[in-house]
Amino acid sequence: MRIAANQRGEAIFASPTVIWELVAHLANKEDRSYNRSMKALVFLAHHAAAWSANDHRLQCVPFGSALTCHALFGKAAENDTRNALALSQMAYHARLHAPDLSDNAFVKNAMEFADQMNEKERAWVISMQRLGSFSSSADQGALQRFFADEHFLPL
Repeated sequence: MRIAANQRGEAIFASPTVIWELVAHLANKEDRSYNRSMKALVFLAHHAAAWSANDHRLQCVPFGSALTCHALFGKAAENDTRNALALSQMAYHARLHAPDLSDNAFVKNAMEFADQMNEKERAWVISMQRLGSFSSSADQGALQRFFADEHFLPL
């Protein structure tokens, strides 16, 4: 698929947000989405890998926040740039070493990204709760059912 896309002159990019979501599930082998996330990350890494043999990362689109910062201020936030590069390298690492992703550096980084993702999701849920005063109780019930999962803060 990747070769055919290249022959058609199409560039293939990965989303660092998607990589982040997948990596977050790789922080704990007991995560019920661990195997599916690992397989998806490996597939994504094969599909969006840089063409250079010396380039150990994926071709990624920037985070939306990085694009916004660049448009407004002429440069992306350093944290976005570092995170995108680290996630890209982690995906490339998974491509080379899966299914054994047990090395300490990978697990430590996956745990850090999982913690950050949990914080982002928690903040999102809180912001949705604040908006809840503008929505019906049926909408709140839908949110509660949708986020009734051990990965999310209970509503």
